[in-house]
Amino acid sequence: MGEGHDIWAKVRVTDDGLVDALARFLERSGCDVRSTSGAELEVRTGAFAFGANADLLELDLYLRLWEAATGAVAVRVA
Repeated sequence: MGEGHDIWAKVRVTDDGLVDALARFLERSGCDVRSTSGAELEVRTGAFAFGANADLLELDLYLRLWEAATGAVAVRVA
């Protein structure tokens, strides 16, 4: 994990049964992931993005890729 990547974003999955699958996908993409409750995760991006806005854009890209691959929906809520 690169320095300066201390922004944790909250992500909600519409299907509780897919939370673990999303967590594994994001971890394979270089993100740090921690479980919060139910269908929510906290996610911090890897070393590719530079700055807060870029970190969130990177995360949004990963979420869109996961949605396209699975047909499920994941939303960044904070």
